[in-house]
Amino acid sequence: IQERIRAGETLDEVAVAAGVPAEHIAPFASPVIAEREHIAATALGCPVRRKGESSSARPLRAVVTDKLQQRTIDIDDVVWDAWREPDRRWVVRGTYQSGKAARTPEFLFDVRGRAERGGPVADR
Repeated sequence: IQERIRAGETLDEVAVAAGVPAEHIAPFASPVIAEREHIAATALGCPVRRKGESSSARPLRAVVTDKLQQRTIDIDDVVWDAWREPDRRWVVRGTYQSGKAARTPEFLFDVRGRAERGGPVADR
């Protein structure tokens, strides 16, 4: 249960796959859901710098805020999540509405180094 939740599945997805009600597995999933929320929040406060940049790095939240302000989107309207990939790297995703489209930029997060790596890995 915890491995699947940590890899990005929702509580409901894991419950359906296991054939049990979500409330039966919620106690096992809750600590991992909290971990994912913690990783996402930690990533927002960590410095981000693109490869080759020599200027001082700014926190991810400030960088994303600047980009969203250009689209007149409030950073507080972004829903953040994180999950761990099989190679043990974390991906942090922000989801928000831009016009009629849902946007989901993703960032690789180095937990040990406390830094974002290379900017967005995707923006769908």
